Amino acid sequence: MHKTYLLGVDAGGTHTVCPLADDTQHILGRGEAGPANMMAVGLVAAAAAVREAVGQAWRAAGRAPRPAAVACIGMSGAGRLRDRQALAGALPPYGLARRAVIVSDALIALAAGSPRAVGVVVIAGTGAIAWGRNRAGEERRASGWGYILGDEGSAFDIGLAALRAVARAHDGCGQPTLLTALILEHWRLSQPEDLRSIVYSAPSYRRPEVAALAPIVEQAARQGDVAALDIYACAAEELALAAKAVIGSLGMQAEPVDIVLSGGVYNAGDLIVEPFLRAVREVAPRAQPIRLEQEPAMGAVHLAAQYRAEHR
Repeated sequence: MHKTYLLGVDAGGTHTVCPLADDTQHILGRGEAGPANMMAVGLVAAAAAVREAVGQAWRAAGRAPRPAAVACIGMSGAGRLRDRQALAGALPPYGLARRAVIVSDALIALAAGSPRAVGVVVIAGTGAIAWGRNRAGEERRASGWGYILGDEGSAFDIGLAALRAVARAHDGCGQPTLLTALILEHWRLSQPEDLRSIVYSAPSYRRPEVAALAPIVEQAARQGDVAALDIYACAAEELALAAKAVIGSLGMQAEPVDIVLSGGVYNAGDLIVEPFLRAVREVAPRAQPIRLEQEPAMGAVHLAAQYRAEHR
């Protein structure tokens, strides 16, 4: 009997992950590649990253690549229809699947955390977005405007705030902070003035490198550094503002709404999750936080299986 294969792709701003599954959603292999946010790396590079991750998944499974039955691709930066259409137009030469379904990375994260894909997912990784779907199928989003216009509460936002705190402290415009020594050591720099040579030496403000400073901010906050604590307080507030906007626009204030938390920022635990949840419960007292136990790419696998079942 012909074997059915499903591909789930999480094409993110920092890296791309692809599980290859059979029709029971059993994972056969897993591949990874570089960033695939179209807004940051461009359409050609994004499509190439998807292709590389898929190829690695087939190799890890010990199988020759072939078109899967369905590929569900959740892509950072593909929230708009025209962006999804552009990616769909770039993928056919690669022959990834007989049917490719392209959705936002927010939807696959929600599907990974909430089986019904109903509720709100608040992603705080390299970028940030709040996205929700209610029982009527209505969808809303807030934030997710990218690192220049928004992404408040993201790892990049936290890292950038830390760099600004170091610059202000150095100039005497802000209070001294442990972040100065920690970031200089991390980047092997001798003085704060050297930060400019790092930050401005590449396009996109070296987004992954700046986002990677978030754990350093957590380290400083755990040691009681006021600047670092303020950065996390602001991040929690911004993420909660986005979540509350989505909850309100979808009319879910009175429901026990699932709030799926996805992204590395939440690794900071109580520094971010507790103030975030307190703020969200101001408008949705029954909100239930769900920390993802599986990677968002598994949500793409679930959606691929669901799509296949509905379109047989």
